Amino acid sequence: MSFRVFDKYAERYDSWYFKNPVIARNEVKVLKSFRLTKPILDVGVGTGFFSRLLGADLGVDLALNALRIARSRGIEVVHGDACRLPLRDSSVSSVLMVVTLCFLDEPMKAISEVLRVLRHGGRVIACIVPRDSSWGKYYMRKGGPFYSIARFYTVDEAIKLFTNEGFKYVKALGTLSFKPWEEPKDEEPRDWYLGLDLGFVCIELIKSGASS
Repeated sequence: MSFRVFDKYAERYDSWYFKNPVIARNEVKVLKSFRLTKPILDVGVGTGFFSRLLGADLGVDLALNALRIARSRGIEVVHGDACRLPLRDSSVSSVLMVVTLCFLDEPMKAISEVLRVLRHGGRVIACIVPRDSSWGKYYMRKGGPFYSIARFYTVDEAIKLFTNEGFKYVKALGTLSFKPWEEPKDEEPRDWYLGLDLGFVCIELIKSGASS
């Protein structure tokens, strides 16, 4: 159960964003490129780093120590499982899943739950470190307490997980065109379809039955 790692190393995980401000800033830029309609749910909220900056209304996670940090940032959080979201049907307009997919034991169940709680026309923004990117390959080699237990996906694989559950693909934007061993630099979000080697890609999908 991957949440135990985030529970044990919550402060270490959270500190990474502050030790790598350029990378964090680039990732936030990508997320802010999408139109998020309230109420916003963050599935796998962790310590709330992204939720705080994106104005999420509620965060769900199993890692209690991470949730304590998120709560200290003023984020409303619920201790809960992505595969059994403690929300009513069609109760949120947007869902964030920022580097959550790769740590889920049962991703299809979680995606089905996201579909259930989203309103018609609602959007999910799922961000991943692509398996076939320089960053994905680096993390798979490096391992460590977090990525040693991750299951990496390509962007195409991640899109298929959602579309198989009935979501409609809209677009994908990414960042981190520099390599993990290169000096980080500020950059603007890039379109994934251009075929660039991007280490952080966010996929926008819409609940089917509504136009984008």
